[in-house]
Amino acid sequence: MKTSITFSEPTWTFTELLDGNSKVNYEPFPAFIVISTLAVLGCIFNTFTTFFFKISKTALGKMVIALSIMDFIFSSSYMFLTVRIENEFICQLGSFLWVFGFVGSLSWSCCFAHCLYHSVKYGDNQAPNAFLWRYRIASIILGLAGAITAVSMEFWILEVEVQRCVHPTIASQFDWSGLVVFFVPVLLSCLFTCVTYMRVISKIYQYRTELFLELIFYPLILLICDLPTAASGFYFAATREMPSRNSGFERYCSIMLRSQGFLNALAYGLSKRILQSYKELCRRKELKNKEDHQKLLMQSLMKYKTESTESLMKYQTQSTENLPKFVL
Repeated sequence: MKTSITFSEPTWTFTELLDGNSKVNYEPFPAFIVISTLAVLGCIFNTFTTFFFKISKTALGKMVIALSIMDFIFSSSYMFLTVRIENEFICQLGSFLWVFGFVGSLSWSCCFAHCLYHSVKYGDNQAPNAFLWRYRIASIILGLAGAITAVSMEFWILEVEVQRCVHPTIASQFDWSGLVVFFVPVLLSCLFTCVTYMRVISKIYQYRTELFLELIFYPLILLICDLPTAASGFYFAATREMPSRNSGFERYCSIMLRSQGFLNALAYGLSKRILQSYKELCRRKELKNKEDHQKLLMQSLMKYKTESTESLMKYQTQSTENLPKFVL
């Protein structure tokens, strides 16, 4: 019996294997490139904003920068799927970076959830300072573990005929690399954040607190972006039916997975503190422009007054000289 092999992106948007010439028909969907670019720009915006307003000196600011770095690695590594590759090593490097950024981002999302829960439960706004070094170690170790596992299990391979990095799936076999590298981290992260959410919400109603409430968006983004792709992968694992790469749901899954960095940047940029900081910056600029305008106006008035005085004195002198002179 002939084994049917289908190649896909690591986002589980499957491609078709054409009969006859065994050529994989694969071209990146333009929206994927746009979303990945927005995600990269969003990560840069987060990092710039944090440094610009000197929030980076706080533990919470350092957590935001760490999450932005992981999202940047994850989002920028999608370029390995949009360019033609001739070397297997490049695909493995792309796989390493993609999984390292992905798992690292999941880890930091869980760290934000834990930080929020600890802050709300104990009313302690020093939670980021107390756990920052543990968060860093956990995210790096988990990211490296996932990346090394991805390379060892050949999560990506090079499809030589089309010179593309793809995630191989075989209809007659279980996708173990997808399970270990993608499904398990996503499910554990979503389970942790869901449980943490329920506890946080109960504490919020109990204490009526607003401490660090903007942090709740980061775990929510994790659920919104990753669960659709995980559901698609489990559907394939259960039914062995290859979904069409061009189907609306598969494209939706890919877009949401790529949107993680962009949505994190949006949540951070629209937070109360950042909006207030930018408003104050605009007010300071407006006030400075007004002061500069007033200063320039005063200088112009002083110059006009000086010139007028000099002209008047010159006229009086000339008039005096022209008067008839009488000798007594």
